[in-house]
Amino acid sequence: MDCYAKMHGRSMKFSDRERCIGMNSPGHSDNRLAQGEHTRQQILKAAGQMFAQKGYGRTSIRDISAASGVGLSNIIYHFQSKENLFLATIRHFTVELGALNQHFAPLFDVDPQDKQAVADTLHTSIHSFLNACHGPESVKNLLGLYLRILVEGNDKALTMLFECFADVQKALPEFFKRVCPDMDDMQAAFMQQLLWSLLQYPVVSKRLILYDMKLEDDFTPEYLAAAAWHIAMYVCLPLGLPAPSQSVLEVTEAE
Repeated sequence: MDCYAKMHGRSMKFSDRERCIGMNSPGHSDNRLAQGEHTRQQILKAAGQMFAQKGYGRTSIRDISAASGVGLSNIIYHFQSKENLFLATIRHFTVELGALNQHFAPLFDVDPQDKQAVADTLHTSIHSFLNACHGPESVKNLLGLYLRILVEGNDKALTMLFECFADVQKALPEFFKRVCPDMDDMQAAFMQQLLWSLLQYPVVSKRLILYDMKLEDDFTPEYLAAAAWHIAMYVCLPLGLPAPSQSVLEVTEAE
């Protein structure tokens, strides 16, 4: 049905026709798309806050509606269900905002025969990842959401998180085997698990680390630099790689 027919069958004044033409114009369509995307971003921002603070089970669509200022029907229009919204929120914070899947990309461009370059790039990639999760420029609520995914055991959330890192998950074992040609598939898989375990420990055990290291409210830049260097060393050793070029003292002093 065209715009004229929507005017209740009556003849229209020129201003009515102008208004209808304006509603169907490309500019008006672009504005509606922009407004829709703005609303979607509002919902995702509030959802990240609520899911990070309360978890999936204790967060309702009404909570997200109140936090975002977006009506329930509008949230359902954009995401259809709380589960869909939760999964979209994971992707939004992990990939679109946090870009956590991008920090190891430089590794895959390094010559695997250049052992020092591999060690140094591994070190900088780990440092970059830790800063994205814990540093002063980290995305607000990203860490809380990430922690909820790891500890709550929601299968679909874990699957979504895995999908967000799918390219890295596929590339890392192959990279390890290029660095160590004698490494078999199982050894490469365990190397990958070792790396992720070391990276995720500061997420799931942050309060314990803060207490143990006598830190106050958050990880300091010096701590993150030292953690990155030591994690890199623990991964480099079984790969037969040298230590990163910078010593841990040089790294922390640079911070």
